[in-house]
Amino acid sequence: MSGFEQLQAINAKYFDGVGREFDATVNETNMREKCEWAKAQLEEGIEKMKALELTEIERADLPHLLRAFRAARDAFQAHIKGRHIKAVRKMEQAKKHALAYQENLTARIKSDL
Repeated sequence: MSGFEQLQAINAKYFDGVGREFDATVNETNMREKCEWAKAQLEEGIEKMKALELTEIERADLPHLLRAFRAARDAFQAHIKGRHIKAVRKMEQAKKHALAYQENLTARIKSDL
């Protein structure tokens, strides 16, 4: 599996997958537990990305993806601490970085065609 494919798999599992599962299972009684779970999953994803052996081209996509993961992790940490406005801002940052990652990826794929 190429570095690019590994990044995509990590993104799908730890960013998109965590978000979907969190949204599907969270409620008022388990909010803290689910935030702690999501934060731990994102930290695991960050460590897996850092451990990848990537080419220079693949490494170019990594900063946006790492920023997205870190902002999402920080959002869940803010929720745990009861700082909900900060959590919303951090999640917006995460979405912005994830979008930048996707835009860069799309542009690179189009240029390769």
